Amino acid sequence: MKAKRGAASQKRAAKSKRPSGSGFASNPRRGSEKEGGRPKDAAKATVVESASGATGDASPHRALVDGPASATMEDPAKVDPLDGPDKALVPIPSLTKDDIASLRFDRKLSLDEMIERFEDARRGDTFAATVIANRHFVSEKLLYRFTSAILQVESRTDRAETKEEEAANMRQFRQDLIAHCWSNDYPLKVELQRAEGRLLRVLQGDSIKNDVRRNCGTTTLQVDAFWIVVFAAIAAWEERGKENPELVNVDMQKALTTCAQACRTLDEVNKRLSPSLAAVQKILESADPNVQQEVVAELDDDDVADMSSFAEQVRLFPSGAYGALVVRMSSILDYIMADKYGIAAVGLQPFRFEVPTKEIESKLVTFAKNSQKIRRAR
Repeated sequence: MKAKRGAASQKRAAKSKRPSGSGFASNPRRGSEKEGGRPKDAAKATVVESASGATGDASPHRALVDGPASATMEDPAKVDPLDGPDKALVPIPSLTKDDIASLRFDRKLSLDEMIERFEDARRGDTFAATVIANRHFVSEKLLYRFTSAILQVESRTDRAETKEEEAANMRQFRQDLIAHCWSNDYPLKVELQRAEGRLLRVLQGDSIKNDVRRNCGTTTLQVDAFWIVVFAAIAAWEERGKENPELVNVDMQKALTTCAQACRTLDEVNKRLSPSLAAVQKILESADPNVQQEVVAELDDDDVADMSSFAEQVRLFPSGAYGALVVRMSSILDYIMADKYGIAAVGLQPFRFEVPTKEIESKLVTFAKNSQKIRRAR
């Protein structure tokens, strides 16, 4: 199936209607008929696929397609949800706003306190609902904290007879948490894959704005996914240019910028795009701190939670193509947490391991001590 999609992408690229003067070739020498042994159109298609994460071998979700087709949580030693299973792992309940409000944690809880709350819910019958209501708190920092706690248990010297069982229970707890998050995020993952293909069609069409109108989607989830793919591609190209200016592709960046402008102005996008993503776009596109602060001031608690959820959902996908966008959204969220809630951004807070103390001295010190003993003996 993957080979067919790759072939289909190249076939569509070969039929591109975009004039050659505005092609998306990675080589700045755009005047030549061939680049790197490829016809100009083929080179263009390859770069478009790489930038947009479209289907085919360049897909950032290739790990998902090639991952365990029958992924389950029955054998945690063999299956890790972070490998990107190609289906939901557990049933996800439908929650009302009142349900979510009653289950949502206080923002000022520490990571350890949040883990304890999840553990309490896991002992009862509200674990799935609690995870969904607090999806935005299942962050990279919290998962690293989990890992640190497991390593602390494994490295302790007291109660050695129970540490293996405790560490195994904690690992299963962590996997259960990730499995519920992945299952909640799975519909967005599917739509992202589809949106990557739609963006490719937009970049290969005659009119970007009209093609965005036709391909942005007809539901909130579809439009959100299309927006994420567009702005992830923009962020990825900008970061690539910072690392190596020779890799900057002006035509590609102009085309993606036009896509972003269409996302901002088209009613087909605005009436369906989630408010949290619309706020991210306003912040990213404005250089005026006053405008940015006004956008933040207009966000309510649910908007901030949704923004956090989007950042953590995209972060969990096994794809480096979205990393630059996640970093930008995380920076925005750090500012919001500090400005709106008085919560300062903190780094990872690993547990300190209880390593048995052992005196270590250099060979020179040992030699000196032995020499003194010899002299005293004489």
